[in-house]
Amino acid sequence: MFSPVRADFPALADLTYLNLGTHGLMPEPALQRYLSAVARYEREGYVAHYDLLETRERVRARLAALIGAPPTALVLTGNASDGINLVAAGIAWHPDDEVVISDQEHPAVENPFAYLAARGRLRLRRFSLAVDPQTTLSNLAAALTPRTRLLAVSMVSSQTGTRLPPVEAVALAHTHGVEVLLDAAQALGQFPLDVAALRCDYLVSNGHKWLLGPKGVGLLYIRPDRLEGLTPAHVGAGSLHEDAPVPTLQPTAARFEYGTRSLPLWAGMDAALDWWQGRDAAALQAHMAALADELKARVAAHPRLRLLSPRPWEHSSALVSFQVADQPDALALLRALWAQRVIVRAVPERNALRISTGPFNDSDDLDRLFGALERI
Repeated sequence: MFSPVRADFPALADLTYLNLGTHGLMPEPALQRYLSAVARYEREGYVAHYDLLETRERVRARLAALIGAPPTALVLTGNASDGINLVAAGIAWHPDDEVVISDQEHPAVENPFAYLAARGRLRLRRFSLAVDPQTTLSNLAAALTPRTRLLAVSMVSSQTGTRLPPVEAVALAHTHGVEVLLDAAQALGQFPLDVAALRCDYLVSNGHKWLLGPKGVGLLYIRPDRLEGLTPAHVGAGSLHEDAPVPTLQPTAARFEYGTRSLPLWAGMDAALDWWQGRDAAALQAHMAALADELKARVAAHPRLRLLSPRPWEHSSALVSFQVADQPDALALLRALWAQRVIVRAVPERNALRISTGPFNDSDDLDRLFGALERI
């Protein structure tokens, strides 16, 4: 069933690629359309500009539909980090305001708020993400105080693949009057998302991981009633009404977009979304989940390995992390695997390896991973 999928990724002929959670691979048909759009834009310049603008707006609508949002609520960004920084820079902070994050955050979430805290703009607090969702929620509840202004948290931990109980976490934060920013970089493309059901205030993600799009594509969802609470730190051509007598921001989330952008990126994202649409996306996602379950079972049964990710799928993801008992240096282990053309990610914070089970992976890839581990 999945061999036609694998055929769209020619690099897999001599590469075991298990790192979709860092950088996805573009399917060859999508890549060729993207490269064609780049060539046209660079050869024809302004002649191609308006066609590519139409493509960008089509992609805005398609990405909005993926998360159940109106297109006017989406900012098209370069990556998830851009969206997080737009929120961090757009809120009018007071020095006693608190931002709560988890203890398993990617630097994309942690660094903007840690930087503001170091400058005395806010205070940063952390809660522990647990394998058990109820423990996570209890830990979160204990971290919230009357000074908490924002909860910024990943829906899926980049370190262990642990899934946040997002609906409950958002409801808990809102009960305390706290806004919520969800990082869906490791969720979009793995699971269905619906911002109306999540009820989050902000959500960020990117196109270069599980959606298999080009690097340099991302999104920020701003709940419509939160838009006026965010002040753009930068504006330019496109941010303002052209005919307003005084500088007036655009009425949609696109007020955060300005200046000349790489429009062919959106043609590449459009092609990647077409690739997913042309296949049974639900079946591919089920395949990713089943392969993650297979991997976790094999890790749990292996005497040298210690599983760090939750076993139940509803609490986990297609990111699986584990430690190797006799390997104290995860980065050295990573290099040894890469030397065998087995591409994974290290999690130095936990001295662990992280495996992504993507739509193009199969059990043979897992065999090659375990064979490479045995040779180290």
